[in-house]
Amino acid sequence: MNNQEKLRPYNGLHWIVEDAEYLEEYKVKVWFRDGSVKIVDLESQLTGEMFEPLKDVELFAQLRYDQDASTIVWTNGADIAPEFLYEAGIDAMKYEEEKQKRRA
Repeated sequence: MNNQEKLRPYNGLHWIVEDAEYLEEYKVKVWFRDGSVKIVDLESQLTGEMFEPLKDVELFAQLRYDQDASTIVWTNGADIAPEFLYEAGIDAMKYEEEKQKRRA
């Protein structure tokens, strides 16, 4: 493997979503094809016609993983680009460690 290949892990496939689950508030746990698991807080992204309704936490919590789209979607047709989820996400282990520190 040359240096260029190392800079492009999985040729862009690393950010393909494999599964997702609602956590709390506007936080989602996302599993990616490269094996990473990240927590993404989407509160700041809920602007515009498609996303404003998702400020209702009950509606937001109805997210689901769409295998065809390889990302998370909502019943109103909103979805989030998987590459955004990957880049914006915090490693799940690190997130849990920080959460524990805040509780202490």
